[in-house]
Amino acid sequence: VQLSTGFFLAMGTVTNKFYKYFVDSTGHPVPGHPRHPERNLWTADGYPPEIEDHPVVNVSWNDARLFCAWLTEWAHSHDLISRHAAIDLPTESQWEFACRGGPSQMRLKQQTIVSDRDSTQGPPTVPSLFEAAPPLGLCGMLGNVWEWCLDGYAQYESSLTGAPQLDPICNPEGPNRIIRGGGWKS
Repeated sequence: VQLSTGFFLAMGTVTNKFYKYFVDSTGHPVPGHPRHPERNLWTADGYPPEIEDHPVVNVSWNDARLFCAWLTEWAHSHDLISRHAAIDLPTESQWEFACRGGPSQMRLKQQTIVSDRDSTQGPPTVPSLFEAAPPLGLCGMLGNVWEWCLDGYAQYESSLTGAPQLDPICNPEGPNRIIRGGGWKS
C-alpha cells in the first residue's frame, strides 16, 4: 500500500467529554450497546464523572461519521480548517501508517496499558493520554478501545496481485466495517 497525499489524525481518541458536546449540540442519542444494555456507560443524563477523560465507547460507525460531519461544521464555523477540508475517519491504510509511525516496513508494537482494576470491575477503559508519543505524537492507537476506519472489509487488490496499491479504500459501501487498535478485552 502506498499513500500519495498527507493526512491529519487527532492526537488521541475522542473522550466522553468531547463526544458529549456533540450529543448536547445535536440531540444525537447517547452511546449505547444495542444488544447488551448492561454494557452501557452513559445514561440519558450523560456519563459518570470518573470516565470523563476516557475514550467514548459503544459508538457505531454511522455515529462516528455523524460526529465527524458535526466536527467539520464546527471547525469551519470557527475558521480552524479550510472550507474545502473535511474531518472523517481514517482509511485503514492511513490508520496503519499512523500507528506504525511512518513507512510500512516498521512493525507495530503493542502498547501496555496499566490499570488499577481488572476487566470485571469496569469501566473497561483507561483515560485517553495526550502526551507526545514518538514518533508521530499519536497516543493510544493500540489497546484500550477499537477504532473505526472508513473502509468496509474487503481483500486488498495488492494482496491478490502482489503490486502495491495507491491510496486504497476497500469496499467503501460494504456492510462490514474495519476496526483497528484493540479493545481492553482483546
